[in-house]
Amino acid sequence: MKLSVLTMITGALILASCNKTDVTPIQNPDELSFSKSIQPIASSKCMDCHDANTELPLNHSSNWVLLDQQGKLKPAIFEGKHVYMETPLDSQEKTIIQNWIEAGYPE
Repeated sequence: MKLSVLTMITGALILASCNKTDVTPIQNPDELSFSKSIQPIASSKCMDCHDANTELPLNHSSNWVLLDQQGKLKPAIFEGKHVYMETPLDSQEKTIIQNWIEAGYPE
């Protein structure tokens, strides 16, 4: 009995470690830029609602900077206050955005 429980736990751990999806690596702060780091995330997760024709377009870094300076970006992204997102940002996307902010919003 003990052996079968141990086998099941080991099997579950192996399966859990193999069940990884394609993940964008967290970028080096020196390689961060709006066009390389943030725009791809915005295009896949934000632009359905925040394209260039909306009141709050997220197609340019200055709009992201403005939202952050107004204290609106972090609650929406990091605290889950944006209730309309169909596909929430994953932890790596959030980390990339956080790193970009901390790097001073490089273009």
